[in-house]
Amino acid sequence: MSDLTRSGAITEKRWLSPALYGLVFLAGLAWTVSRFVQSPGVPLHDEVAHFLFSRDAWQFPERMLSVWGRPAHTILYMVPSLWGLTGARVFSLVLASLTVLLATRVAPLLGVRRLFLIPVFLWFQPWFNDLSYTALTEVPFSFLLILGIYLWLSGREVLASLPLGLLALTRHEGIVLLALWGAYALYRRNWWAAALLALPLVAYNLVYFLVFREWAAAVYFVSNPTDHYGAGGWLHYVRPVVGRVGVPVTLLSLLALVPIARLPERGLAFAGYILYYLIHTILYRFGLYASGGYALFLLPLAPGFAIAAAMGVEQVLAWISHFMADRGAMMQAASAFVGVVSVLPVIYTGLQTPPPPAWSRGRRRAAGLYLASL
Repeated sequence: MSDLTRSGAITEKRWLSPALYGLVFLAGLAWTVSRFVQSPGVPLHDEVAHFLFSRDAWQFPERMLSVWGRPAHTILYMVPSLWGLTGARVFSLVLASLTVLLATRVAPLLGVRRLFLIPVFLWFQPWFNDLSYTALTEVPFSFLLILGIYLWLSGREVLASLPLGLLALTRHEGIVLLALWGAYALYRRNWWAAALLALPLVAYNLVYFLVFREWAAAVYFVSNPTDHYGAGGWLHYVRPVVGRVGVPVTLLSLLALVPIARLPERGLAFAGYILYYLIHTILYRFGLYASGGYALFLLPLAPGFAIAAAMGVEQVLAWISHFMADRGAMMQAASAFVGVVSVLPVIYTGLQTPPPPAWSRGRRRAAGLYLASL
């Protein structure tokens, strides 16, 4: 029996009560909504361009196939875009909420018992409450990735292939995660999972070829279309990611290395997040695919950090339990103390995130991008 399993014996009802979870979830949602309302503009001009693709796809259906617009994102946001950029952002907020709930479903499958920690450690990550209401591609990508992980961990590998297969149609680097899952499905000899995984990308390329007489997949063979965005070092993303995740959640996540190492096959749930970080590091290190080196590209890591941080808290409690002879009132007090000490710095850090500044010339540059992509 692992330390995490043994530590479950000290769990009190109040740690798992729906009321506590609901209170924390709504508090995080309310803070994110308040930032949505206060937002003076867009964090990146790409958001406006993506919105325009979805809105105009009703009049010009070929927009749904745009490589730059990312077809999965464009189609997902077509209906919300009918209510303008605000409608698209409300839909992103719905996806962000579902991402939190799915992370909560994944957490117990990895040994987490104090589920109220998940919304705290996710909503109050500075970049999550800063960007999860925007109409950027990172928001649906985060949702699809955690959905695929949940379906896999719950024993539905074939169904997991559908959201994971859509990753490459939401952000181009999703092709690497698609390949990872494909290799796993083939290793497991789950032919249906492998076939369903390839279906979205194959279907998209066939339709794209019928319309434009060229293959959408050609984008993967143009690795350096411009040097405008430059390149960086191997550690380029370390400081920005720590800052955007928040130091408290980052430190708690490091404590999870112990329980993650003890997990059997389920520990592979973090492999996708690690690979996603590595692929962005490599792309910007060599200036490939106009990466740009923006930290917000790594927003899909947020659920992984939240789950790992919750595992870190429980690992601390497992260590305390190991050295405590009295597992009754003293352990309950220690559990409450560790919970408070873990949660308060995270909430404080999340509340310090200022409203995003308006992107100067954002709409004009977005319009230029949009027109150049037609």
